[in-house]
Amino acid sequence: MAFGIYVYYRQRLINEIRNPIKSVITNLYMPVSWFRVFIALIEICKILIRLKNYPEPTIENVGRPNSRVLVRIRDKFLSRLKFPPFYQRIMAAITKLIIIIFDTDLWRPFINWWVDELRDAPDWKHNDVLQPDHHFWDNKEEKTAGGT
Repeated sequence: MAFGIYVYYRQRLINEIRNPIKSVITNLYMPVSWFRVFIALIEICKILIRLKNYPEPTIENVGRPNSRVLVRIRDKFLSRLKFPPFYQRIMAAITKLIIIIFDTDLWRPFINWWVDELRDAPDWKHNDVLQPDHHFWDNKEEKTAGGT
């Protein structure tokens, strides 16, 4: 079985990324104040900055087959996104975080369950009325099968 590069970073990921995310979520569950929200935003920025120290997930360096699918989807998503550069970098960091967590974390089965439920739900609208705005999204492809 091939292991992805992130297995070697596992403990560092837990200490530098996952635990701070848990802390932010826990703090936001307490009675909300503007100060708590401000601190949470600062912590989220710190997490995104720390994420720059990790290698970019590629098809070659992730260990799970579904992680490879996520890498392909991320590449397609970012190529179609037409945000200003700052927001583009934020979206790249968020998708990087999702792939890394999916490749290394114990939450993978739960995420897979959600994806399966979405795919199998007959009332889930795949192409809703509020599709990505053409100002922020490059519609390179026609509507997918099953879309409206």
